[in-house]
Amino acid sequence: MYHFKKGLFIVLIVSIFAAFSIAFYRYTVAKLNMLKQAQTALLSYNAKVSTIKEKLSILKKDESIVRNINTNVKTNFKISLSSSSLKELINQINSLYGSGIVVVKDAKIQSANNTLNCTIDGLKLGL
Repeated sequence: MYHFKKGLFIVLIVSIFAAFSIAFYRYTVAKLNMLKQAQTALLSYNAKVSTIKEKLSILKKDESIVRNINTNVKTNFKISLSSSSLKELINQINSLYGSGIVVVKDAKIQSANNTLNCTIDGLKLGL
């Protein structure tokens, strides 16, 4: 009877150990699955954050460009009168304000001593 009780006690201890081992294994597997889901979610969020950072950097560049779009301009230049003076005047204005649109507030052209004195005052819209 003593050996029977001793054997029963050993079986009881082993079964308790096995039950705790199985419970711990299931708990570990569940936590591992939760960890994998969290890692997947973090990778997804990391990708979204990097995309947003790229868009933000583009917006910052665009903001710096947009700040310089509207600029007041006032320009004085002289052109000597000749057969190509109108062409030269157009080339001068085009080179000064080649990009964007110039809204002219005031423009003066005066002639003296075979030269054109040109003054353009306005607002430049564009890059």
